[in-house]
Amino acid sequence: MTFTSYAQNLEDVVLWRALKHIDRGVYIDIGAQHPVVDSVSKGFYEQGWRGTHVEPVPAYAALLREDRPDEKVLQIALSDFSGVLDLHVFPNTGLSTSDSANAAALNKTHGLSALVVPTPALPIHVAFADLKDRDVHWMKIDVEGEEARVLRGWDSQILRPWIIVIEATVPLSQELHYEEADALLVEAGYRFCYFDGLNRFYVAQERAALSKAFASPPNVFDETRFSGHGTSWLHRPPLAAAATLERLDAELLGTREALRESQQSREAAAAELATLKAAAAELQARAALAEQKAALMTDRAMQAEAREQRATSSVLRRFAYAAMEGRLSAALKHRVRTTLRVLAVTLHHHPKLQAGVSAVLNVAPPLKRRLSTMLAAPPGHTEVAPASSAAALSPDAKLVFKRLTAIANQSRSH
Repeated sequence: MTFTSYAQNLEDVVLWRALKHIDRGVYIDIGAQHPVVDSVSKGFYEQGWRGTHVEPVPAYAALLREDRPDEKVLQIALSDFSGVLDLHVFPNTGLSTSDSANAAALNKTHGLSALVVPTPALPIHVAFADLKDRDVHWMKIDVEGEEARVLRGWDSQILRPWIIVIEATVPLSQELHYEEADALLVEAGYRFCYFDGLNRFYVAQERAALSKAFASPPNVFDETRFSGHGTSWLHRPPLAAAATLERLDAELLGTREALRESQQSREAAAAELATLKAAAAELQARAALAEQKAALMTDRAMQAEAREQRATSSVLRRFAYAAMEGRLSAALKHRVRTTLRVLAVTLHHHPKLQAGVSAVLNVAPPLKRRLSTMLAAPPGHTEVAPASSAAALSPDAKLVFKRLTAIANQSRSH
């Protein structure tokens, strides 16, 4: 199970290593300060543990109550007496103390100004009387140089935390300051087991087996995740990583949006291309049909022209053969006679046309006599219908007959 560390110097990591086998344990955090930033208890709280917080600074006590509504918060100072003491409050820091010498040093060395706030004080054995003979798995004391005074108000026979952690340096320095507190703890039956550079860890002699958990500092095998809420450099990488992850998430979101828009554009382009292909196919089909129709019409026209040429060439060939055989004169006479016969039959059935043609033939008496002779039907002759006569004619005569019939019909309409 991965543990999330919030503590300033990873105090919570080694405590969890020693106590993670306890389900829903109990703790006491003296000088708790912020409920999240540099909190030793926050990681345990997330694992289902519950405990009591002692925090005399009003602002931090309020934050603890807000963040941990199901836990007990004592807004008092712990000391070796019951009464009121002057608390030197350094706003927005964890440096508030009841030690006036420490407050003066912080002001002189670091330029920090404190507010003096009268604060109720109680000894541990009074403040935690309700925990008599109950298991408390760890107790942390961080009161900026007043750890020994707090321990002097403790009754180790009534309250025996399994592990006690005390701050062991002068505030904001590496100068050690723990001798009096160490002596009190050893006298109460506790054994020193670990120093992390800031805090000293003690295990109750009846819980000596827990000491082996403090053989090494926090390391990769603790499976710890940094919360990024600590004030030390140890928590800076997670903060930078969190910022990087947030930026990468935003970039990923933008990339996904761009891909979605690109996909939509591709789909729209594909649909448009499909429409254009369908239109092109339709136009191609229409063009092919038009080409077929044009080819068919051209073929029909060519066939008609060929027929006309064949008809014309047939007549010419016959005249050419007649000329080659010396029959040109007879052939011409035959054609003329045939044409005149057709003309005579046509005029015979169209008196109006006959009158008009007679007027024209008056200027050619020989031709007029020949037509008159042809128009006179021989005795006993049965008249043949023009249609039948035309059917019996040669192709050339039919052509002449057709043209004369058209002239006759035109004359009749006038």
